[in-house]
Amino acid sequence: MDTDNSKTENVASPRAGELDPEFNNGEIIILAGTDATDVAIGPGNKLYIVGGTARDDSSQYIITALNPDGSADESFNNGVPVTNSFMPDSTSLAEQVYVLPDEKILVLGKVIISPNLRSNFALARYLPNGMLDLSFGVNGHSVPLHEDFNNLDMDSYDFAADSPAAKYLEPGKTSLVLHEGRTYISGFTTREGKGLTLLMCLDDSGNLVQDFGNKGGSIIEHPKPYPNMHHVNARSMLVTDRHIYLGGFIQFYRRNHMAWVRVHLNGQLDGSFGAGGFVFNFSDKGRGAFNSIALTNNRTLVGVGHGNTAATRRTSHGMLASLDMEGQADPNFNYGEPILSIMNNSSAWHDCVVQQDGRIVTCGSSRENPGETKKILIVGRYQPDGTFDASFGKNHGWTEYPMKNEMLLSALTVQRDHAIVVVGRFIQSPRLVPFALRLKG
Repeated sequence: MDTDNSKTENVASPRAGELDPEFNNGEIIILAGTDATDVAIGPGNKLYIVGGTARDDSSQYIITALNPDGSADESFNNGVPVTNSFMPDSTSLAEQVYVLPDEKILVLGKVIISPNLRSNFALARYLPNGMLDLSFGVNGHSVPLHEDFNNLDMDSYDFAADSPAAKYLEPGKTSLVLHEGRTYISGFTTREGKGLTLLMCLDDSGNLVQDFGNKGGSIIEHPKPYPNMHHVNARSMLVTDRHIYLGGFIQFYRRNHMAWVRVHLNGQLDGSFGAGGFVFNFSDKGRGAFNSIALTNNRTLVGVGHGNTAATRRTSHGMLASLDMEGQADPNFNYGEPILSIMNNSSAWHDCVVQQDGRIVTCGSSRENPGETKKILIVGRYQPDGTFDASFGKNHGWTEYPMKNEMLLSALTVQRDHAIVVVGRFIQSPRLVPFALRLKG
């Protein structure tokens, strides 16, 4: 609901940023599995949420379909979440979901392939009824293998352990974009201690596009003009009619600095962008990392993540920055400077979406007190110029929702009526609990 219209409603009506009573009676939905890594909106405001089912090598990917009110969508696999593996006897995790114009559901994730336990990009495509689309890849699945990636293992399959016997897969480091009938994928890996970005381009059938990079795959490296620098860790991607943009960070003398990179649509680094294809700032104002990037209505780029300055020392806060498509700072966004939003003791934005009216919606996590490990969910909304939208949330631009224990990664999408759907997971020891909620917009 647009906030301008909400001012005329009954005072008892929820304001923007409050839980939507029309979605699961205004309560958080606990989902099946252990992860909820992404959400997409389909026809009729149906929701498709993806993730994983376990914290160990028995994990499968999972797809949950919900009606606009939060109930199970009976037309999708009879209302039961779909669980499957990208390959037989493999460890699988879904990280992103995309609803295609023909209403099919495309899922991007990663698969660990035995016996060398190397992780690869993996995709699946489903029909609106929850059945695999057998015309895609091999019987609905595509695991694109490329000769240039043979000795590389995607770091987005890092393992994190909360006990010697229980491990879970770390999600949130791949990106999927569809443009002009092609599927673009990005991810991160290391080789000899140096970071690399992996790009792939697939056609509508799930096959590598031969005129992209080296027969469908491309490795993007920094030309290394500085010592002790690692390549950009590309955590998010967007594709325009002319270029591929990636956002993440460059590590320089053990400090992360927010960074952008531009690639031609043929998979080659665009050396005319910034310094040899990269835009970054090694000054105090450039510290931080982008976790998500988006294209604004003014055709500028906006990135969200976390950052710090000498004044905040080692404490990071939710960060936004914007530049034009040629790599110059956007003077209409905080006068061309990055924004650090001080929310509680520390904070970080995980994801962002630009609404039709140009406002920027974000979700992430924060800590209330110094030294504690517990994180809480935060959701914010900014005006196109980077100032907080004071009509949103309990804190004049942002709001918070405590979870049972520690809040982990989150992702969001925005409906046409500006309602905000957030998914993620939190720890309710010893379990990982995936969730979904909807806020009034």
